[in-house]
Amino acid sequence: MNQVILNAETRAKCGMAGAEFTDELGNVIGYFVPENSFDWIASLILPQPTDREIADARNEMQTLGGVSTPEVLAGIDRANRAWDNRK
Repeated sequence: MNQVILNAETRAKCGMAGAEFTDELGNVIGYFVPENSFDWIASLILPQPTDREIADARNEMQTLGGVSTPEVLAGIDRANRAWDNRK
């Protein structure tokens, strides 16, 4: 993911409620959601795991082993390439 560094003036324009980004023709190209709002929205959308699901996942990891750092990095690399090649 690319990093965009905002100066103080642009941060002030974004505000704490978020912002809509458009090109010079007014076409929406994206939205900015502050981190605290994003966390709240994600908690509403994504189901929280139950205690049983957490226990099952922990047991599976202890029984079968976890995922190595190289495997995680390879998965991230595959996801990044898929994202970059999307149409």
